[in-house]
Amino acid sequence: MAQGRGGSIINITSEVVDRVELNVGPYCPSKAALNNVTRMLAKEWGKHGIRVNSLAPCFVDTELNTPFFKRRDWYEAKLKLVPLGRHGIPEDLVGATVFLASDASSYITGTTILVDGGLTA
Repeated sequence: MAQGRGGSIINITSEVVDRVELNVGPYCPSKAALNNVTRMLAKEWGKHGIRVNSLAPCFVDTELNTPFFKRRDWYEAKLKLVPLGRHGIPEDLVGATVFLASDASSYITGTTILVDGGLTA
């Protein structure tokens, strides 16, 4: 704000922002809260030219998910719910991230882009 040039903030939430998943304790409400913060900051900081959006990935092969991916029963059940038929990889977030960071999304703020292989469709 002090520089007066605007900008783009991209928060990483989760597809659980609108639903809950068992056995992940405070993860679901914390991601939902971050989604709410995204919308709040978009409204507050928009007048400064700062856009605030979120990416909501799901079922991405990351270090955080390693314990889940090792549980074959969980993995197979989750995979059946994904229309694209595969789990995500971190590179799947690149396109949406570049889009939100670029001027191509200059009129987008306060929104969440799901990167979930269709899981929440």
